[in-house]
Amino acid sequence: MEVTEAVLEGCLGQKVGDVVQRLGLAECRWGWADEPPCVLRGAFYRPADSVRVALYVATDETLFRQFNVRRDWDYDAFLKCRVGGIQYRSGVACFDVGSAIPWQWRP
Repeated sequence: MEVTEAVLEGCLGQKVGDVVQRLGLAECRWGWADEPPCVLRGAFYRPADSVRVALYVATDETLFRQFNVRRDWDYDAFLKCRVGGIQYRSGVACFDVGSAIPWQWRP
């Protein structure tokens, strides 16, 4: 699948699990994205060596900014949350879509 800004914008508001399937991230390495440490924001995926995709929880979801000192959030519950932001980085393109991306500059 070719990833474009339009494709990513179409994923906003969708369930994380559906977006993981749509972007082909189900079988790749992943980890929690917490900012600051122990405050959940989302998860990042590495589908290829030079590609990183971060899916951020929508701000009105119960897992948004949930504190957990052990950093062992429920991944199945995360998959049921709606996506509020996506960061895509590769050697070819960089996209930031959605308002739930932490530390994002906005005019």
